[in-house]
Amino acid sequence: MVYDRAHELAAALARCDEYKRLAAAKEGIAGDSVAMQMVRDFLRRKMELDMAAMTGREPDKAAVAKLEQLAGVVSANPRARDYLEAYSRFQMLMGDISRILSEAVKQG
Repeated sequence: MVYDRAHELAAALARCDEYKRLAAAKEGIAGDSVAMQMVRDFLRRKMELDMAAMTGREPDKAAVAKLEQLAGVVSANPRARDYLEAYSRFQMLMGDISRILSEAVKQG
């Protein structure tokens, strides 16, 4: 029963607008190696700063400045910008689902 619901959720995710936008943006960026590299670099740097914040470390000012600079460059590239926007929306959706599941287990 629980596995059936998990499969239903997976199918619903594959049909949702957030996933479809992400898949389309991924196709759009796939042929643009410059935009793809920008996105990878941006996400890697953002993850490093997020991990530092989660462990209580003060973020490196130079790293923050570099991320902000890279965000400006990425936003000027339509394919990279579209991908990051779609990626962000899908990550928010997945985070919301994760919180809902965690709360349900916590209550039990």
